[in-house]
Amino acid sequence: MIGDEHDPGIAFAVEGDTLCVRDALEGADLRLRADRQIEFRRALPELFPFPVDRAVSFEAASLSVPTCASVTVREADGEFVTHLDGSLQLERGSYCFDVTGAIKALVRVTDAAVVATGMTGEGPVTLSFDEATTVTVGARSLHDRPTATITVPDDPTALASAVSALGSVIPEFSPERSWPTLRRYPPRVERGTSLAIPDSLSPPDTGVEVVVRPTYADVYRLATLAFYHGARMVVGDRPAIRFDKRVRRDAPDRGGRPRTTGRGAPPDVVLPRHPRADRRVRPIGPVRVRTDRTAVTLLSPEPG
Repeated sequence: MIGDEHDPGIAFAVEGDTLCVRDALEGADLRLRADRQIEFRRALPELFPFPVDRAVSFEAASLSVPTCASVTVREADGEFVTHLDGSLQLERGSYCFDVTGAIKALVRVTDAAVVATGMTGEGPVTLSFDEATTVTVGARSLHDRPTATITVPDDPTALASAVSALGSVIPEFSPERSWPTLRRYPPRVERGTSLAIPDSLSPPDTGVEVVVRPTYADVYRLATLAFYHGARMVVGDRPAIRFDKRVRRDAPDRGGRPRTTGRGAPPDVVLPRHPRADRRVRPIGPVRVRTDRTAVTLLSPEPG
């Protein structure tokens, strides 16, 4: 079995010719059946175009998915090819199959011709390769509940340190983070006698810093902004946002007009604008959407 008992989430196990993908956090399973006994090994999650928690590789000439809601065919870099809604033949190449079921899974093959069947009936979806090849399977927990707990004393400065760790659960800081499944659920924050942040929650290195005064009002007001950007929250004289510590955008004092140094907008303006901006630029990414001022049309599904 491949997993981590101290990190509930995705784990892999083998039962003969079946790879069992288990999401311990959500209590969900996905079973993939190969044409032979599976002997798997750990694989690099970075092989996939979208974030996965863990991955394994094994040899197979075919792979069947007994139950799933949909399968999307992508190129190895994540570029959308087609929805699998019937039999399909793919010429030799490298592909990533985005499997949506009880668990989000990605199936990667390289330098293989593929025949896909079964999506229109009640039987399994089967991917058959022209010869035995290396199949890499990655999966990510849907993560719709906290997996870790931070305790904080009654101190706004300690709470700001806790907010800095919230973004550690976001695996993707490109505009794709505007998809809910790529943001995940932040850690739980509870009152305690001292600040305690689990070692697994290290603030991401995004270069974004949110400055707050040591008051609960400021920390709460900018906590959502800090989480979305994976920003470090630090205490200072006046609320501000710093990007790579070069550009400073000041926030207004309570009851006052926004004050801006340099070019840009105050945090209260940045907060609602950035998610909208991310949704606007998503069409240049691997998940195609068509946007206008009144609607967003999904042309390929939310990433695995």
